[in-house]
Amino acid sequence: MPNDTHITPPQGQGRGTLKVLNGNPSDAAVKLVDRTSGQTLRFVYVRANQQVTMRGIPPCTCILKYSTGSNWNQNDRRFTQNTAFYQFQPLLYFREQRPMIYTATLYRRPDGNARTSAISERNF
Repeated sequence: MPNDTHITPPQGQGRGTLKVLNGNPSDAAVKLVDRTSGQTLRFVYVRANQQVTMRGIPPCTCILKYSTGSNWNQNDRRFTQNTAFYQFQPLLYFREQRPMIYTATLYRRPDGNARTSAISERNF
């Protein structure tokens, strides 16, 4: 699948921005989920060693989740091989009054300030 493909249509409109850097050797599917409603606001495909920028994110308190793997199945919206699922620990706060621009790296960095934890596919 091409980099920066929306797996599902973007939901909502606002002034928030999230840049995602995938420094892994595997492709990733990245979800931005509204913590209150549980609605997936963005679900984007990020190729290995590439990046995407999601713009127009509406006001929300969001959870950033991602899956890595290979052999993407678009009908099931999941990887079928070598899958792993993660969630960032800090919540992301997008507000209109003070537009937020976040950068998330899907790999460990010495200067990184966010933790991730493994989650089940069911929780993805």
